[in-house]
Amino acid sequence: MFNFLRSLLAAGAVLGVSLPLFGRAAAAGPARPNIVFILADDLGINDLHCYGRRDHHTPHLDRLAAQGMRFTSAYCAQPICSPSRAAILTGKTPARLHLTTYLPGRPDCVSQKVLHPEIEMQVPLGERMLANDFKAAGYVSAAIGKWHVGGQGFGPLEHGFDFYHPGEANTTPSATEGGKGSTT
Repeated sequence: MFNFLRSLLAAGAVLGVSLPLFGRAAAAGPARPNIVFILADDLGINDLHCYGRRDHHTPHLDRLAAQGMRFTSAYCAQPICSPSRAAILTGKTPARLHLTTYLPGRPDCVSQKVLHPEIEMQVPLGERMLANDFKAAGYVSAAIGKWHVGGQGFGPLEHGFDFYHPGEANTTPSATEGGKGSTT
């Protein structure tokens, strides 16, 4: 049950795509659904038309919501991007991952001047992520967009995703930061 729930909570703009979409033959057996999980920083339930917002028109997201599964009682593990993404990807609370605040990288941001606890600068490679569960179930997975739970050597491909496209994600580490890894 835990793996099923964790699989439903795919991560940080994580896209699990069934094998036929990548030109490979589908495994014999019952058809598996395609899974598209969209995670948007600072997007609340009241920001989409399909959840009742009348002054924002989101027809494409509304159509996806009508044809698929919607989360109507979901809670964020921590209202900060990096810990929240790490929790969704691993199924663990941010405290267990020692990733409880923003990854440094925005020295221009006032919040980065606050004294934070010492944290891991990435999700360790030994942590099992959703991509591993998708792969075991015969899926090909992709992470598209902002990663921000580890840098060089700790990216989506190293964590089991088959494809990664950062898009225009702006999470490049600054030249002045230190730590155990970069922030992209």
